Amino acid sequence: FRILVPLGLVISAAAWFAGRRYAGHLSPGPEFPMVLSALCFAVLPITATRFIAGMLRGMRRFAAADMFESVAIPVGLSLAILLFGMNSIADVANLYAGAAVVTALGALWVWRANLGDRGRPAEPTPLPGVLKRSLPLAGTVMATLAGPWILTLSLASLATPADIGVFRVTLQFALLLGFILQAVETGLSPQMAALYSQGRLGDLARTAKKMTLALGVAGGLPALILLVFAKEFLGLLGPEFVSGIDAMRLMILAQVINLATGPVGSYMVMTGLERWSMWNAITGTIIVLVVSATCIPLFGILGAAMAFSAAVIFRNLAATAIVWRRRRVFLPLGLSPAPGPEGDPT
Repeated sequence: FRILVPLGLVISAAAWFAGRRYAGHLSPGPEFPMVLSALCFAVLPITATRFIAGMLRGMRRFAAADMFESVAIPVGLSLAILLFGMNSIADVANLYAGAAVVTALGALWVWRANLGDRGRPAEPTPLPGVLKRSLPLAGTVMATLAGPWILTLSLASLATPADIGVFRVTLQFALLLGFILQAVETGLSPQMAALYSQGRLGDLARTAKKMTLALGVAGGLPALILLVFAKEFLGLLGPEFVSGIDAMRLMILAQVINLATGPVGSYMVMTGLERWSMWNAITGTIIVLVVSATCIPLFGILGAAMAFSAAVIFRNLAATAIVWRRRRVFLPLGLSPAPGPEGDPT
């Protein structure tokens, strides 16, 4: 928390200043800067909630972690909107920031309640060592999350506010498939780390193989539905959103590859390949920058989808190659070499 709070404040301030500068490009009208300002105040509590959720998962409180990280804010916000009938987007943003604060406080209370006497280690972990181990993972997360925002700002500079809205909607539909992978990785990551620390690489390969096959089955039907009925889903939000059908289908296909490669990202992080994962994510972000600068002026929303898809495909294929070369495990479609005589993959 000594690192989290100052860093969250710095990010909130940076987002606030950047939001004031680009608000007019993202959406015309006086209300949007107010929305951005309110959401900037939510950065720190949301960051704290995600941090605490990670600690809850480490304590095997998976249900509580998922509730605070993914359920509490949207459910609470939806109920408040239904009860109070808010019509102003600025009021909704203020309520979102308030819900984020309440959720963070609730998560902190649950964590402290579960911690008990375990919160007083005999020998405190040196802070430099923690930072050294967590830096590659932080770089991976930040580089990955930067992609959609780079595309949004690129559309703000090179396209129209209407294009931004259509792209963000199509992106959210495509990211629905990513939730399946996220759910699997959430439960699988501690098991991966445990098996790797025990040297049971053969069991680790078999577990990852089963999860990859399960992802293909669980994600195949939703992907097919989204591809076939893309026009109908977009049409639910208004006829102007149907223009993003090609972009949506392209990003869905990229997400299919994401599912087919399995939990390769978590596999890298949990088996000592954190730095490889970080540089892979950074390279993907560079791809987003280059492709968006090249394709958005030519193709608009479809160009942004090309940049997103190129980064997703590159990251997953590169990660798959890295895991194969370094750990001799090939995750796509659940393929892996037979374990050696001692349970390790050959």
